[in-house]
Amino acid sequence: MPRSRRLKVKGDVAYYHIMSRTVGRQFLLGDTEKEEMFHIVQDYCAVYFVELIAFCILSNHFHLTVKIDPEHLYSDREVIRRIKEFVRKNGKRKQSEGIESDTEITSEEIMKARKKLEDLSEFGRSIKQKFSCWYNKEPNRSGYLWGDRFKSLLLESGESLLRTFLTKPVSLRMVSTMVSMLPRLSMNASSVCPPSTAS
Repeated sequence: MPRSRRLKVKGDVAYYHIMSRTVGRQFLLGDTEKEEMFHIVQDYCAVYFVELIAFCILSNHFHLTVKIDPEHLYSDREVIRRIKEFVRKNGKRKQSEGIESDTEITSEEIMKARKKLEDLSEFGRSIKQKFSCWYNKEPNRSGYLWGDRFKSLLLESGESLLRTFLTKPVSLRMVSTMVSMLPRLSMNASSVCPPSTAS
């Protein structure tokens, strides 16, 4: 049976709830792994046109609520800055060596990057792939980390967005995990990925 297409908004601001579980629902994420996952999410929020609204990283899955801005809100200069940041974060030195000024990136490359940086699927895939690579650096560790592709739910803004947090069954353990991570990371959920500076 073919998998269903992901519901994505194009050309307008959209809010999503993202969730993904580890393979076999195994409890693989300790405090160190949770902190690394959080930093990776933070890094990719700065690259993609994404603002992190809320997060919860548990021992065998994570939840993110994100706002994704449409690509037309960003100048070419900002897109180029994000391309360079993406290349730097992915360690693709050879690809980034020739990128020195705005004129060296073609308008076709900018348009392609705009589509990628507003794409929910690319954002989720990048986070999971980067974390998996980090996690599999552990000696004697290989294979799949995530059970399946991430799940996403398109949310309405305003009252419906708030209702998502209030109606989902949230255990005290989930809340304490979120709260306990904040002091160690010296930030709160609203400062995790500050609102993007769209030009």
